[in-house]
Amino acid sequence: HRCGATGFVFGALRPGGEPDVKALRRMIAATGGAPATLHRAFDVARCQRDAYKDAHKLGFDAILTSGGAADCLAGADQIGVLLSLRGELHGPEILVGGGVTPEAILTLRRRYPTVRSFHMSAKAAEPSKMRYRHPDVPMGLPGLDEWTNYYVDEKLVRAAKQALTAPL
Repeated sequence: HRCGATGFVFGALRPGGEPDVKALRRMIAATGGAPATLHRAFDVARCQRDAYKDAHKLGFDAILTSGGAADCLAGADQIGVLLSLRGELHGPEILVGGGVTPEAILTLRRRYPTVRSFHMSAKAAEPSKMRYRHPDVPMGLPGLDEWTNYYVDEKLVRAAKQALTAPL
């Protein structure tokens, strides 16, 4: 926080799948009062309802979640449950993540008018311009394609903004 961070995203679970309240309490204290978001560890918690309540008691500002599914559309039902819980408890914001696209934003906004926050990478890929490719010297992690460049796609960002502001 002293180095200029304006917010933090972190999470921790105990071996049984419950939030590690003791560790999370220390992490929140270390933020110095800056906003804190519980990351997608939440999605693999044993019980999201209990994890949400713990996050609320701990003082998290938001929870990044796909609704406990591979992506936000697959987890849409659970996102609805969490949005209801947010309203009921006046708890942490539901920051929808995982497979967020402009289409997913529109779909979820239409289904849940109270959804307000989305986390999207807007990632696109293009082949590297490298013509020579040494086959015996990997430079990255195993399974990572070294000959693909990933970038934030401006068109996706513009489409997401349009999806966020479109009348329902």
